[in-house]
Amino acid sequence: MNKTVYLHLGFHKTGSKSVQELIRRHRERLGGRINCFLQSDAELLTLEKMCKAFDRRPSRGSRNRLTAAWTEFCARIHADETATWLISCENLLGRIPSNRDDSKIYTNSGEIFSCVCQAEPDIEFVLCFYLRDTQRWVDSLYRHLVKTRGLAMPFPQFRALPKFASPSTLREAAGRIADTAGMRMLTFEFESDTGTRLGPGTSLLKAIGVDQDELETWQPIERQNVGLDRGILQHMSQPHMLRLPRVVRQVIVKRMVRANTK
Repeated sequence: MNKTVYLHLGFHKTGSKSVQELIRRHRERLGGRINCFLQSDAELLTLEKMCKAFDRRPSRGSRNRLTAAWTEFCARIHADETATWLISCENLLGRIPSNRDDSKIYTNSGEIFSCVCQAEPDIEFVLCFYLRDTQRWVDSLYRHLVKTRGLAMPFPQFRALPKFASPSTLREAAGRIADTAGMRMLTFEFESDTGTRLGPGTSLLKAIGVDQDELETWQPIERQNVGLDRGILQHMSQPHMLRLPRVVRQVIVKRMVRANTK
């Protein structure tokens, strides 16, 4: 049986958690037509770990381990009769872009997916990316890094990094990844989906074969992984806060977020 696997890979901060939660809550409605694996499902954990390890330190050994992980995962797909699969997991791209990365974002992601073709040439894999306005994406990424990693770099300095200079940063990254991996690619506009009833995920689900009548039976979900409140961000951007050690900043942010949600 011919099998197609749609790899929804983000990008980070393009509504991926909302897409995954939307599918998670309605997964049973897909019946046996489409089988899904979502980020942090047990079946994906080893693969996520190997992708991040290769991204962090590409080598012959890490590539062999990654190829072996893909081979083991693809065996699960071959053992099932389902023809269409969706894997939604931005961790498969590797690490989230930050001020510590190379001059380009997702430098090693194309190599990660070239391992898939070596592991399983008989399955058609299709890369799926949500694209987002670059300025809004960089702003969302920055707030996420301050919230989760205690980033102490002022926003103007972060925004000025060469990797964020192009207005088509994400589109260029998607094309580079697809070319290196040798895979077909689909792209969707984040801003377009946010105006729909179900929000992010609508265009992706239609592309993989879920029709509009079916989507009408799905219920919207609340926003997931909301970025750092701007009031907290402003507080953390004060000069005396920027001078604090990263670990201390992380503790302060967590406490402020917790107090803000009570």
